[in-house]
Amino acid sequence: MYVNPGELNKKIRILQVSDEKDSDGFRTGKPTVIRSCYAKYSRKVSDAEIQGGGVEPTAKTVTRFLIRYSDIVIDTNMIVQYGNKYYDIQDINDIQDRHQYVELFCREGAL
Repeated sequence: MYVNPGELNKKIRILQVSDEKDSDGFRTGKPTVIRSCYAKYSRKVSDAEIQGGGVEPTAKTVTRFLIRYSDIVIDTNMIVQYGNKYYDIQDINDIQDRHQYVELFCREGAL
């Protein structure tokens, strides 16, 4: 897969949040930065949410962050901070298992 390195121009931080939860089930731990890097940012409305030729007002979007591969392990318990928004990591894809680029598929609304 060819990637123009100039497209990796959005600064993100990947955060680990402790599993501590309050009585209502919300995370109470302070986030720790695992990795800061540059990413290509793109959004797509989930195909399952499109009905009747239009997008429902409650449609969820999938946000994709494309980053360079690193030996730092990233898992779906971590979150991505982009600007002042936080995203839950839903899926991780090491493109073609070549250890060059990784896709993070996320949903907005973490923390």
